[in-house]
Amino acid sequence: MVSLRSPLDSDSCRVLFRGSAAVLTNRGREPFGLVGLETMAVDGVACTGCSGEDSAVPGRNALVLETNDLQEFLRLCGAIHTQAQWERALRRTARRMARHDAWPQIMRHLLFPRLNS
Repeated sequence: MVSLRSPLDSDSCRVLFRGSAAVLTNRGREPFGLVGLETMAVDGVACTGCSGEDSAVPGRNALVLETNDLQEFLRLCGAIHTQAQWERALRRTARRMARHDAWPQIMRHLLFPRLNS
C-alpha cells in the first residue's frame, strides 16, 4: 500500500496508477476528482466512495464503495482481480470515459455549447 501525501510528477503518477491493483480516491473534500480521472486515463482501476460522482459508474468504469468499511474495499478489489475479463472491461471503459472527460471535450461541450450546434 502506498499513501501519497505530496504531489508527484506526471510520469511517476502514470506508472503508479497503472501498476496499482486499485487507486482509492476516497476523500471528503474531493471525492473523486482529478486523481480518479488520471487513474482511468492511464488504464488503472479507480475506487471511490459513494459520493455521487458522475464519472464513477459502479462496476463499469470504477469500483464504488457504499460504506467506509475497509472490508468492502478489500472484497471489491479482490473480486475484480479474480475475474480478469471484468477487470479488462472495467479498465477499457474507464479509459474511454476519461478521454471523454478531457479538458478539450469539457470546454467544447460545457463552456462553448453553442459552437457545437
